[in-house]
Amino acid sequence: MGFDVDRFEEEVNEGLLCAICHDVLEDAVQAPCEHAFCSACIQAWLLEDNSCPVDRQILLASELRQLHRYMRNDLNNLQIRCQYWQHGCREKVPLETLHQHESACPSEPMRCPACRADTSRGEMARHLQICTLRTSAVVPAADVARLLEDMRSELEAARQDFMTKLAEQKLEMDLRLDAQRRHLVQREHCLQEQLEEMRRLYARLSEDIKKLIQQEKTSRTELQRMAQEKAELLQLLHQASRSQAVQKLPEKVTDL
Repeated sequence: MGFDVDRFEEEVNEGLLCAICHDVLEDAVQAPCEHAFCSACIQAWLLEDNSCPVDRQILLASELRQLHRYMRNDLNNLQIRCQYWQHGCREKVPLETLHQHESACPSEPMRCPACRADTSRGEMARHLQICTLRTSAVVPAADVARLLEDMRSELEAARQDFMTKLAEQKLEMDLRLDAQRRHLVQREHCLQEQLEEMRRLYARLSEDIKKLIQQEKTSRTELQRMAQEKAELLQLLHQASRSQAVQKLPEKVTDL
């Protein structure tokens, strides 16, 4: 999920919004088709569908890349409210430094490790000075140690749960990537076979065209030969006709 647009006072360019959750990009990545997404949003999408959610072009996780530099600069310079705004923080910081601010924000809600009272990071030191459990003579050190140990246990359990889910997602993603690779290999093999068939067809067509050209040349040569023979034959007939006319001429003269 991205950053809620309500945390930004200025209007955010549409190109800096995730195409899936429509919030401001968080840990942004970009597809080859130029559409941008929050990393968590597109990774979750690709577990179910291997296409871009906008234009439906084929999209693999390995094809995702960082935003263009100018888009990263525009994104990092956006002024955003601290997430502890409702707890009293009035800071507005560049998105690029948000994590740094929030990790030390004095308005961050916290719980006293001794009395378990709710307070804030900025008030914790003062609270501990007046915390009754911390100053109590009834084994306060043991209580604090127990509470701290409980917190460590909770954090460790949460960490283990997170690592387990992360490993499961990674395994599922690896399986999907393997399936996509096999599909691409099969498709490449099929395309290669089609290409070879087209090459064979092209070779046969080329051979047939060469034969037709040769036949046309032969036919033209034959037609030229026949035309020449016809001309020679007509010439002979013409000469024969003239010879016969000359032979008949003396007979007519004698008759006269």
